[in-house]
Amino acid sequence: MDLLVLGGTPHMGRSIIEAAARRGDTVTIVNRGLSGRPPAGVEARLADRTRPGALAKALGDDRWDAVIDTWAWLCAEGEPEPPDGRPPLGLDPERERAVLVTVTGNAR
Repeated sequence: MDLLVLGGTPHMGRSIIEAAARRGDTVTIVNRGLSGRPPAGVEARLADRTRPGALAKALGDDRWDAVIDTWAWLCAEGEPEPPDGRPPLGLDPERERAVLVTVTGNAR
């Protein structure tokens, strides 16, 4: 399986990518590159999702079988939707599946 993990080096993301890599999945992560390196064999792409266009640029035209998002963009009332505006996560709904995993407040 080709798996994309958004987030991916700290907290739950690390466990997810390590388990997927051990299972033999092809794993790509997108993060800011601030919280450690991914395990060997995992492709890392850099993007700060709070910057407009950054996620779209990091994803390019590539597609994955599944996406796991370990960061929830929580909009305060009156704030715009997530900056990239690619609902959900720029996926092709005919092929890809997405899972959002978040533990609000755990990383604060």
